[in-house]
Amino acid sequence: MPVFLQKGCTRIRVSALTSDFLSESLVYGCTMDPALMLPLEVPECRWLGYGIGKGVTCPEMDVTVFGVPQTMRSGLHGTLIQGFPDVDPYDLCYEDQHVKGFGGFIRWIYFSNPSKGPGVLGIEFSLHPSIRVTSGIATSFKRAQHVVSVCCRHGIPAKAEVALLNWRNCQRPHLVAFGKQQRLVTVSDWAQSADRFSTTLCWRCGKPSSSNFHYCPYCGAEVCHDEAVS
Repeated sequence: MPVFLQKGCTRIRVSALTSDFLSESLVYGCTMDPALMLPLEVPECRWLGYGIGKGVTCPEMDVTVFGVPQTMRSGLHGTLIQGFPDVDPYDLCYEDQHVKGFGGFIRWIYFSNPSKGPGVLGIEFSLHPSIRVTSGIATSFKRAQHVVSVCCRHGIPAKAEVALLNWRNCQRPHLVAFGKQQRLVTVSDWAQSADRFSTTLCWRCGKPSSSNFHYCPYCGAEVCHDEAVS
């Protein structure tokens, strides 16, 4: 269960992600700033002023790397994967025409609550058919669930909220509603929900599913209970 903490070019192995690591972004003033958002997104954002720490997790290797940004900048996720096998160099890993991309790593953000309450684990997520599974983005609910489960074992607090983020670090209202309807709100909820995405919910789109269907009637995904589905 390798877990790493990275600051700048220095990467150290740690036993688990602790609250001190996760909240360090607040020390450096790296927070969710409404000035960087679209005006229509601000009223719906529940983590304004929260600290922003970035991480990557590869469930297959059982590896997580968490980076503490000392300044607000893009591209930290691409830095965190360097040195691991089957990933592209920095910059190329983000390109649509990437070769290996992020490999099996999925990008996430930990929004640290400045009031010391539960934070938010934001998984980069998209069901758009153009998104490749090597883009560092969870392309199915099953993949997101797998990543959250690993993050929970690696130290992300069980009471933290889970958010499925778009490219602007916001969560669409319908995904908020999905979490409430399915009682999938916290890291603990998601970590314990693996069976649901193999039985009652479609592994890809999260809509109600049934083994009576060979294909999901909503997204067309083949009904499959294989844990390797991503």
